[in-house]
Amino acid sequence: MDDDARAAARKEKGSGLDEDDGKDAIKVVPYATRNASLKRKKDFTLALEKVDPNLVFRSSTNESRRGGGANRFMRESEKPKELVEAEKIVERGQRRNRYQEKVEEQTFWKERVGSDFNDLFGGDFGDGAGGGFDPNASFLAQPVKKQRTAAEEAAFLASEREEKLREEKSALAQQKQQKQSKSTRGGPGTYSGVSSSSITRKQQKPIKRHGTPLILVPAGLNAKVVLNMFNAKNFLEKEKFEPWQDIQKEAVKNKTKKPTHLSLFRTYKRDQPVKYEITDQVPKIGEDWKRVVAVFVHGAKWQFKDWPKHIFPGAATGDLVDTFAKIRGFYAKFEQDQTPDVVKTWNVKLLTFRRNQRHGDKAVCSEFWDELDRALALKRSHLLY
Repeated sequence: MDDDARAAARKEKGSGLDEDDGKDAIKVVPYATRNASLKRKKDFTLALEKVDPNLVFRSSTNESRRGGGANRFMRESEKPKELVEAEKIVERGQRRNRYQEKVEEQTFWKERVGSDFNDLFGGDFGDGAGGGFDPNASFLAQPVKKQRTAAEEAAFLASEREEKLREEKSALAQQKQQKQSKSTRGGPGTYSGVSSSSITRKQQKPIKRHGTPLILVPAGLNAKVVLNMFNAKNFLEKEKFEPWQDIQKEAVKNKTKKPTHLSLFRTYKRDQPVKYEITDQVPKIGEDWKRVVAVFVHGAKWQFKDWPKHIFPGAATGDLVDTFAKIRGFYAKFEQDQTPDVVKTWNVKLLTFRRNQRHGDKAVCSEFWDELDRALALKRSHLLY
């Protein structure tokens, strides 16, 4: 009984609120889900009922008075003026779904992006009337590359080879004709009956190389020396560096003396091994000095005190400008060691080793050979390097 009394009181209270407030009362409209909205009619009848239920009632009454028939959306009443205008607005802005209604593609794009963009497609997508643009991300007007068959591919490659051979023959014939015209031409280019072209050919004649290149290394055994007769050959020949102190210990155990003259075979950037010689002794014969191509310095001027003065002027007194102009100088050191000040004033190439890491030895060896080749090429050396 108590529950029924409370419900009746709550109902009376609500009806009293509606009567007092009238049109100003706030109406609570239940939330409509998306699926529920899609199932409703699209004639705005429900929306008008929420705004003013009497509007639909009035239109229904007028229809019954005039004796009009039923509408396709409203069965027994005529659509009000407001509803008709709303439906016209919706119809003008409505977008159809081409996948459900099977709308033609041209009409679909025209509705979506306008006639300007529609002109890109052409009259019938690739008939030539428009731009030939395909909305499916392809250009239909662009010619499709035809795939060659094996026979066509072979014929194409053969024709390319023949064309290349014809071009080479034409270039050779042109060069030969130019040489003949230069040799028959007289005037300022001749001297004592010999043409300038023949003189040029003599100057460009291949150099006849002879003699084994000689490399000098320090003879001292101190901490500042990095390369000497113990480890120089293994480094320059096999691109592997090993501290000379370790090799010296093995030599002492085996009771072998330090070598003074060694031969190595260079393979870096050479098709066949090329012979070089290494020594820590100053050459005694003048012909041997002509074979010296490189010298490793240890940072002291007295290293050059026994060098011949008539070949290297100033070497005995420490003036090494002319010496390093004739022979390429190198200074090997470890990464942590400082370069002596006197070495900084010399025209020598620095070769830096890492004391405890051997993966960079090959790069240092390549740096030595590249620099030596460059120096010998500039001097047009006749040695077999």
